[in-house]
Amino acid sequence: MESGGPPVAPPATTGYGSKLIQSVTTYSLGGQVELKYAVGGLESEIVIPLGVPLSQIESGTCRRAS
Repeated sequence: MESGGPPVAPPATTGYGSKLIQSVTTYSLGGQVELKYAVGGLESEIVIPLGVPLSQIESGTCRRAS
């Protein structure tokens, strides 16, 4: 964990890395991503369900977690 850095604020635009993490997690793995730009720093939660058959991942038929 880092501390003592500059204040954190949401970016004006979404960068390639953020878009990639969001899309792969959501659409390829059936998970979800939550980013919070808190005063103390960026907080992220990435949830990927266990037990998704590889065939669903490969075929792209995974569905986003509820």
